[in-house]
Amino acid sequence: MNARNIVVFYGSNRPNASAPKIAEWLKSKLDTDTRATFTFVNLAELKFPLYEIEWALKPEGPFPSPVYQQWSETIHNADGYIVITNEYNHSISPIIKNAIDLLGSAHWEKKPIGLMSYGGVLGGGRAAEHLRQVFAELYAMTIREQLVLPLAGAFDEQGKVRDSTVMGNVEKFTDLLLWWTDALKSARA
Repeated sequence: MNARNIVVFYGSNRPNASAPKIAEWLKSKLDTDTRATFTFVNLAELKFPLYEIEWALKPEGPFPSPVYQQWSETIHNADGYIVITNEYNHSISPIIKNAIDLLGSAHWEKKPIGLMSYGGVLGGGRAAEHLRQVFAELYAMTIREQLVLPLAGAFDEQGKVRDSTVMGNVEKFTDLLLWWTDALKSARA
């Protein structure tokens, strides 16, 4: 099987956001997994303006700026995705929704998506459920396994995520995501 390219994206514009710490924790768990290349993208660093284009971008362009082209190519060339989502008011953070909406369904369709959620009383579960609906509209497939992180007690004194606070099994989550990556990549071919 060809190498798998998985893009992990996350982000929050809030000061002292937890997203980078949680992404760093997941990266530490995936660093030894040689079955795929995991590329991490902090959406806050891309500084997209709020959806300001007339139509969602197509993989072939045109692109209003290089940052849009970079995002389009990163997502279009991926075989699968992991979204680390926080929960704001029972839903998805605006930075994540904006980044998804900038791209048309041709970027996402027939590709698998794993969800890791955090925040709120339910560990971001309501935001993850909203993402399932969004990705269904884009013809993408979210996997059943999910990683959940309630924020209460999640971080140690050094600001690192405590393994014991993450609900879900990273290995099972990754195994299922890569199984669907292979299945859908083969079906797309």
